[in-house]
Amino acid sequence: MIIRRSLLVVILSFTSCLLSASTNNNSRFAYSLPMQVTINQRQAECLHEKLDEGEKVTVSVFILSGSQLKATWSVEGPIADLDVDSGLELYTQSMGFAPSGRKSQRTLSYSQEKREEKKLAQLKKVRQDGEPLLYTTSAPEAGWYRMCVTSNWNQVVAEMEMRKESELGGLNDEGHVRTYEEKQMIDEDQELEEDTASAEGIKDEDFTETRDKVKDLRRLLNEIQSMQQKERRRLTVHAETNEHSHSSMVLNSLMETLLFMAVTGYQVYTIRKWFSGAPVLGR
Repeated sequence: MIIRRSLLVVILSFTSCLLSASTNNNSRFAYSLPMQVTINQRQAECLHEKLDEGEKVTVSVFILSGSQLKATWSVEGPIADLDVDSGLELYTQSMGFAPSGRKSQRTLSYSQEKREEKKLAQLKKVRQDGEPLLYTTSAPEAGWYRMCVTSNWNQVVAEMEMRKESELGGLNDEGHVRTYEEKQMIDEDQELEEDTASAEGIKDEDFTETRDKVKDLRRLLNEIQSMQQKERRRLTVHAETNEHSHSSMVLNSLMETLLFMAVTGYQVYTIRKWFSGAPVLGR
């Protein structure tokens, strides 16, 4: 029975989520988590995706660790033709990509430096709420596009994701391409709507009530998982921020101590010269 199987899956997932938030094997959406990559100094890591002309794509970036939590991200393309299937050929064409040098001017090239600083209101929200930076755009031409994150000064750990409209079925209320969690919830809701009380052999009122309970329980599960992911990000960023602040405080204290020792040494030297009769202070 579809309705009973769905209810059982949701209840089991809900229970496992509460028992162990950090166990990937118990999470329904473990496969759809953003990719975590370590980016070395002056290196870049990229994701590639095939896009049709006019198709929407959303990129997601979140810096988990690294000095000052700073990196540069970019979205550009088409870097290769749509019929390219070989990884080597894709790499070769992408190495020769230059937005200003292509025959067609319908290219996409957008980059931005992402700084976790209090003076930037948007990124202050990113730090506090654990929300990644999201950017949605349309592909001007069909072809391969890439999204890259570059670390200019220090090693960083970043979460990267590239979601396309044709794969996830449209945009959400915020204007971004749906997440895998949102798509799965919509698909399961549609499956429940297609089911009928007669097919399940139960009364209409019992069927409707059970279906509504399943939907509510699934939404609650999705909200809990989303809140847990935000909380993990927020705690990670706060830990990195505290560590960086502690290092800065130690360095400042060391500099102040050295300056104090230098001033004290100069004062001792001046007093000794003064008592020895050298006209240091009179000059």
